[in-house]
Amino acid sequence: MSHRIPIAVQPEIAFIAIRNQDFAADARWSSLIDLLARHGPYNTLTVTMRCQGHPLTAPETHALFARLVAYARQRGLAVVLDLDPRLARAEFQRRYPDELQRIVYVHRCPVKDRRARFRVQPEAWHDHMTGGGTPYRVEAGRCRRVLAWRVSTEGLVVPGSQRDLSAQVALDEEGCAGVAGQVTGVTGADEVVVLAEFTLFTPDVFSPHLIPYQQELLELYADLPLAGVIKDEWGFPPTVQSMLEHRSFWYSSGYAAAYARATGGRDLLDDLPLLAVPAAGQQTERLAAIDAYMMLNLRRQAEIETEYYKGVKAVYGAEALVTKHATWYPRINGMEIHKNGLSWWAAKRDIAQTDEITPLSAALGMAKKFGSAIWLNEGYAERPEWYRRNIWRYALAGGRMVFHPLYPTIRGQRPDPDDPQHPTHSLLLTPELIRAECRVRLLGFITRAPLASAVAFVFGHERVMNWAAAGFLDYGEELSLELWRHGYAVDLYPSSEIVAGTLTVDADGWLSVGRQRYELLVLYGPELCPAAVGEFFARNALTRTAAVVIGPWSRDDRGQPYDGLAALPTSWQRLSGPDAALPLLLAELERRGACRQPPLVEPYLLFGNTQLGMPAPAGTCRLLDGTVIRIAATAVSDGGDPLDETLSIDGVPFAVVAEGLFAARLEADGTLAALAAGGLRRVRTRDVCIELPEPVDLALWRGAGGTWQGVVQGLPADQELPVALARLTADWLRLDVPPAYRYRPAEG
Repeated sequence: MSHRIPIAVQPEIAFIAIRNQDFAADARWSSLIDLLARHGPYNTLTVTMRCQGHPLTAPETHALFARLVAYARQRGLAVVLDLDPRLARAEFQRRYPDELQRIVYVHRCPVKDRRARFRVQPEAWHDHMTGGGTPYRVEAGRCRRVLAWRVSTEGLVVPGSQRDLSAQVALDEEGCAGVAGQVTGVTGADEVVVLAEFTLFTPDVFSPHLIPYQQELLELYADLPLAGVIKDEWGFPPTVQSMLEHRSFWYSSGYAAAYARATGGRDLLDDLPLLAVPAAGQQTERLAAIDAYMMLNLRRQAEIETEYYKGVKAVYGAEALVTKHATWYPRINGMEIHKNGLSWWAAKRDIAQTDEITPLSAALGMAKKFGSAIWLNEGYAERPEWYRRNIWRYALAGGRMVFHPLYPTIRGQRPDPDDPQHPTHSLLLTPELIRAECRVRLLGFITRAPLASAVAFVFGHERVMNWAAAGFLDYGEELSLELWRHGYAVDLYPSSEIVAGTLTVDADGWLSVGRQRYELLVLYGPELCPAAVGEFFARNALTRTAAVVIGPWSRDDRGQPYDGLAALPTSWQRLSGPDAALPLLLAELERRGACRQPPLVEPYLLFGNTQLGMPAPAGTCRLLDGTVIRIAATAVSDGGDPLDETLSIDGVPFAVVAEGLFAARLEADGTLAALAAGGLRRVRTRDVCIELPEPVDLALWRGAGGTWQGVVQGLPADQELPVALARLTADWLRLDVPPAYRYRPAEG
């Protein structure tokens, strides 16, 4: 009798990373797999590397992963492996030395006594992909151009004052450590502007060889029986402070070529000073240049992600799991837009996945787009009880947890990395966590539907990423959260998903994404949206979904005058800003009797964030297929609190005695279609009555032909089924529960 559920029901995911020491001996990773397989509920193991000198292309790396995959499969765990090109950078550099990622600093320095001295030093780049290994080190540095200009009292570049002084530069230093020198004989200028370029040890995102190279890495491991492949936080190297201050920009010959195609022949290097500093009389030109630059980022990241997804399926089969997340920081902020252009919705995954403190609304929007019944979230925390609390909170909000180890400490204490008990993992595997996770996973047997949402909240993608526009980075976060706090679930989308065809208007006039029909559409901050957005709504009348647009729409994505509000149907409500929006939106949802969900009343408990962005682990939610889920946990026990109450599900009473969780769905005639429960003792409804002598975790649903089938969990293998269950059906799958791990601190 297994304690693992089929991956097709739900992947229950643990995560490990290979370290340098693992290339000397298999003991550490094999004992960790033993721990996770014996004591964890997991069926899937995601594996990456945090080491140096062992690229994916090395034979010893392939050999290690071959042993690891075989061992994990022997222990009952399917492996999803990280085959990202960032784990094989040296081979890419050897083949394509001119196709590494570059960054250009736009460095301003004042002119004094007709002279300007400068020194441009590159920042440092490292992230999870370089942990324990080689950072995105600087491989080369050079001075690309030196300009001079005058600046008005308003801080604007004076028209016609820019000129090239590259011929007057005397360089003292030009290399990996920086670019330094001076310009003399400067007249008629307030500032000298140095464009210093640095090359980093990582493939250029716009390299023409990048996509074939990532496909080659997928094929390199095709001989291993992998269950899938990771794509984690893909994008440019980490966003640095100078980029947030618009003093540096990702650049390459490939990026420049794409920019020229998108802008009718403009030169990206010529335009970088305009991206960095506003110039008098060039607002329209600057808006258009920034938009072209940032949207190219989005489209290229989306192309790479799409080809990766297709490549995994082509090499490993249609059922291979493409997992991990595109979210990086993970908020809609300046760091994220430069990293990936907010490619979250464009980066296809089999199950929508996020990390840390990604807005819940974004996770739900991705789930609706990808057609996944749930969303997954992973993150690090220092307290095991936070993981247990999140299991229940995520389930109540339509999600599930991916289990990362405790990090960076265990309740403030640094773990011993050589502890053979692997405390960062084993201290999670308490009886309460096992009980919580095993009860929540039963939901996967009775439903494949996501959380029902009332609101589609669409923000202007171009405006959010354009630092020359009013409303830069404002995606309506507080307004969307206020809707949540009043019990209305919100699915978040960028306006680029309208252009991509994700949002549709069905034959009945509902705005829809997949199976989800929305009561209310909020189009927030459409300034700089392309005309295609307005044209979509002009062609497709929303006769059932109420629509509200908030904010002006006077320019299109090229910065040109465009009356977007006039393009929208007259039935839309138009608000000049968000200040008075909430009462109007709430009144409309109330009038429509829109579905309510548990409000967001607790902080994320991850990443040190205190914003209220999660429900409490107690409440009732509803899925799109009509499944109603009642959860009560952590007040009495992190494994589930007592439930002894009568629930009304679509007007049908359910008298329930259970622990932690009870869920049910009705047929159209009001009879029971499915139920799941933790620690069930009794359930009475119109057509079903189950009374059990001892609490049982179970799921029950009608299969083909309307006959009952089910799952019972935790009964000893030699114990007969309770009579009440045996009378219902003989078609029962019996699941075990993994034994909790008993951590024993080392003496002394």
